[in-house]
Parts: sequence; C-alpha cells; structure tokens
Amino acid sequence: MGIQGSTLQQNICGKVDGSFAASVMGFDGIPIETHEARPPDGIEVQSLLVEYSGIVSQVRQAAETLQMGKASEVSSARKGWWPSRGR
Repeated sequence: MGIQGSTLQQNICGKVDGSFAASVMGFDGIPIETHEARPPDGIEVQSLLVEYSGIVSQVRQAAETLQMGKASEVSSARKGWWPSRGR
C-alpha cells in the first residue's frame, strides 16, 4: 500500500524548499488531510485554506462555463508563501 494521509503531506513539506504546509482538500472546501510543517508567524493555514477553496470553486466554474469539462483536480505552486491561482 502507498503513502497514506498526513505522511504524504509530511513528505511533500520535507522535499519542497520553503514549504510550510500541504493539504488535500475536497471541492467543497473541507480539508481531508493537512500537515503544517512550519508556518510563518502570523499565517493561519486554516484561513488560507478557506480562501483557497473559493479560488478552487471559481476555477471549477470557469472550466464548466468554458465547456472544458469538469475539473477533477486543481493544484498550485509558487515561490514565496502565498498560494496562487495557477502557475
């Protein structure tokens, strides 16, 4: 069996320089599994996830509106600590 739960998120945080959290979240905005490694002072990961769920919802609606099919996965990566809408 493969890596399960927060072990996967821990591995991501351990291998990605500058990362402070990794999360698997449903399209409903509810985090399924989250690992917080070392968030910067003043950063609340749960608050970021709430904001990010709104962005994910907009991406999903845009894909359907543009008749690109249903989005089944959305990910983002960016240098720095702020989540982005894409690369």
